Amino acid sequence: MAKDRIFQGERMKALRNRLGISQKELAAAVGISRVQITNIEIGGSEPSLPTLIAIALRLNVTTDFLLGVAERKFSQDEPSYLPFD
Repeated sequence: MAKDRIFQGERMKALRNRLGISQKELAAAVGISRVQITNIEIGGSEPSLPTLIAIALRLNVTTDFLLGVAERKFSQDEPSYLPFD
């Protein structure tokens, strides 16, 4: 991943894998192609704001977590912040 990139594609990939969601499933859920998901995860591109929001909603985390601003992800299913493993 390039040093000047803000989006944390490796976080997205790790979380997607942990949730058992395929690239194809995530792509369909957020309205982009599987190739675009791959490019985002490897740091080849960054998602647009609407795509970032859609990814965060589907993965049940904050956009701050995906941007690397927050070290903890927020799960709407849990009453508190949970550490990212």
